[in-house]
Amino acid sequence: MRGDKAGGGLTSKMHWRHRIQKFYSFGFVALVFVAIGYVLWSSLGFQECIKSCGQYDPTSKHFEKSISTFIIYVPIYRHCIGSYITANNAVITAIGTLVIAVFTTILGIFTVSLARSTRAAADAAKHSADITLTLQSPSLYIRSAHFERAKERPTLVLLGFADVAADLPAIAYIEFENFGLTPAIVRSFCIEWKVVLCLPPNPEYTCLRGYTVGIPRGEVRGMFHDGNTISLTKEELDAIDDGRTKLWVYGYVDYRDFLRRKHRVGFCLSWFLGTGALAAGLTEDKDGPEAYIYQTELPDT
Repeated sequence: MRGDKAGGGLTSKMHWRHRIQKFYSFGFVALVFVAIGYVLWSSLGFQECIKSCGQYDPTSKHFEKSISTFIIYVPIYRHCIGSYITANNAVITAIGTLVIAVFTTILGIFTVSLARSTRAAADAAKHSADITLTLQSPSLYIRSAHFERAKERPTLVLLGFADVAADLPAIAYIEFENFGLTPAIVRSFCIEWKVVLCLPPNPEYTCLRGYTVGIPRGEVRGMFHDGNTISLTKEELDAIDDGRTKLWVYGYVDYRDFLRRKHRVGFCLSWFLGTGALAAGLTEDKDGPEAYIYQTELPDT
């Protein structure tokens, strides 16, 4: 909506600027003619020519009896203007060259200004179109995340943190909701896990899985990778419980929009131990590296 208003405002400004430029151009030409007329009219030689031609030209006497005064003076003015130009040829040529140079400069300035206005209007139209496409595109966000016992899939068994041990391997089950206006067509995803205090600056994705499912607007789909089970030793559990290390779950989801453009949304979660009224669980970790959490458009390969 704002993009459309911005585009319309720039178009209106461009229209008025074009009209002003046309007015300046016509005004300059009119000013040149007025200046030429003033120079001619104020010239004593030109006035003497008018008087002498009016008195001694027998043609004017003949015209005076038959037609209007305006027609009488047309050949007289033509003759005197020609004589004036012939007598002052060098000066008029220099002035004419200067006028042409000034007019060319003004025209160049207007052309550059018009090109800038056109470019600004085109950029505003593109920006408006990009905003419209963004608003219409699907947008995936994590709705919830938890652990499930791997060997009991597809039965949904919600596990607590203490259940994720070596003898009870689990998987991370992550639900994504589409908050966009159009369906998202998921093509693949990746779910990784690490037990470290701090993740590397850049993610390494190895556990990829092809997956095709549509997520309509406002609906939720769960994703898990049963080939990448989570098994923790007692020492790792104790270290996580004491805050000496963290259990991280991270990855991405690739999907296409209604224009078949490819998108990727990255996520990064960690196990929250829970404090007070806040229950324990997998939550988005703000302390995680920025390179793990993103939304980007991928090149179409």
